[in-house]
Amino acid sequence: GFLHSDPYDLARAVFLSDMDRWGVEQFFTTSVAMAEYTPEIADRLFVWPNSVDPAVFRPYPVEKNIPVLFTGSQERHYPWRNAVGRVLSRSFATMTMPHYGWGKAGGRTVFGEDYARLLSASMFVPACGSMSRDLVRKHLEIPAAGACLVAEDTPALAAFGFTDMQNCVLGDAGEIAEKLDALLADRPRLDGIVAAGQQLVHEAHVQACRSQVLEWLQLQAVQRPGERIVQAGPAGSLFLAPAENAPAVFRTGGRDRALLEAGWELLREQDTEGARREFLKCLNY
Repeated sequence: GFLHSDPYDLARAVFLSDMDRWGVEQFFTTSVAMAEYTPEIADRLFVWPNSVDPAVFRPYPVEKNIPVLFTGSQERHYPWRNAVGRVLSRSFATMTMPHYGWGKAGGRTVFGEDYARLLSASMFVPACGSMSRDLVRKHLEIPAAGACLVAEDTPALAAFGFTDMQNCVLGDAGEIAEKLDALLADRPRLDGIVAAGQQLVHEAHVQACRSQVLEWLQLQAVQRPGERIVQAGPAGSLFLAPAENAPAVFRTGGRDRALLEAGWELLREQDTEGARREFLKCLNY
């Protein structure tokens, strides 16, 4: 089965219902955070990670005339993006491309080569994986098109090879502006970071590198009793291992997951009011 949704999306319920009805017992997803949000199927869930089409997402010969580009939704479940947006919009010239929704206004959305050219014309482009701290296509599209990725420092980005001030800029809202100022004052260093980010994506995160589904099919053909298929991390290959070796669940550290965990711990300690406060905080997202 292929679960293509945000890790917190209600569509998960429909997917799991269909899979149960059809007798499908193993699953792929593009979300590296999904296992943390669906722990009941985590040991049967593999990541077919997001990737880019290098023919589209590449540097274009356009003038870099957009200092900072913001694209996408500003809903509450994007806390990092909103916090960084408030800070950078006070200090830098920014261009904003809102999320136009899925109705008629969606026709205004820039996509494909036009979107890649917009990225190429930008110096810095912030992106985040929402409250779930996931890795999304935008994290890969930005450096692939020759812009500097600005993002939250998360386990997901680390797993895909992103390193602060080497091939991207990572950090919290309070430190991002200072880092961008430093890079604007040292253009050779900025150019080096952009080039390293582009190289990382084009070498490791293009569509041709995503062979996990093929690996699963090949392993199914040779799997023996007492063996299970496991994955070497959210960006890794699949291989056979003893069935008793349950794979570790990759954790992105979703903000709502941390609140729920704290709430359940307080409930175990019979602090019902404290638990209530932690659970209610999830409604902020």
